[in-house]
Amino acid sequence: MLKYYSQPHTQQDKFVAEALEGKRNGTFLDLGCNHFQNINNTFFLEKHLNWSGVAIDVLCELENEWKENRPNTKFVCGSALELDLLNILKTNNMPPVIDYLSLDLEPPKVTFYCLLKVIALPYKFRVVTFETDYYREKKYRDISRELFKDNGYVFVKSSMCHMGDINNEGQQEEQADYIENQVKKSQ
Repeated sequence: MLKYYSQPHTQQDKFVAEALEGKRNGTFLDLGCNHFQNINNTFFLEKHLNWSGVAIDVLCELENEWKENRPNTKFVCGSALELDLLNILKTNNMPPVIDYLSLDLEPPKVTFYCLLKVIALPYKFRVVTFETDYYREKKYRDISRELFKDNGYVFVKSSMCHMGDINNEGQQEEQADYIENQVKKSQ
């Protein structure tokens, strides 16, 4: 049995692997990547499916572990909002259609503003997981969904947050959206 590494309640890596039918040698852009393995959305893809990509995080102390343990990934230390993403993608020879975009920055406002920046790039993504953290800050979920829709992406589903994140009515609330692009069907 395969072991997935993203958070058990979101299973973003499993969603991507299934959405792309176990594609091997895929590519990714992981914004807000954090630790190279623990609750990581791209570790499974690299380890089991030989994917490669670019991972960006503000925690520079993670860089050595990424270099030692993720040979197919270029780790870049810095804020995805401040870095020149176009230059980073070009320098790392990323294709114009990247298989997977993982967006998980803090707080939700930063994730949304980073989405605005990424959508403006001359790149498309076959599958996107976008952490709305709706339970923390509600306003960005709906406008991010509209932005995705306006750019040819199709909403697939939401995941629910873990049991510790219960709203005032005692209900779990959404944490992440799962999106697919129309380009997936044609290539």
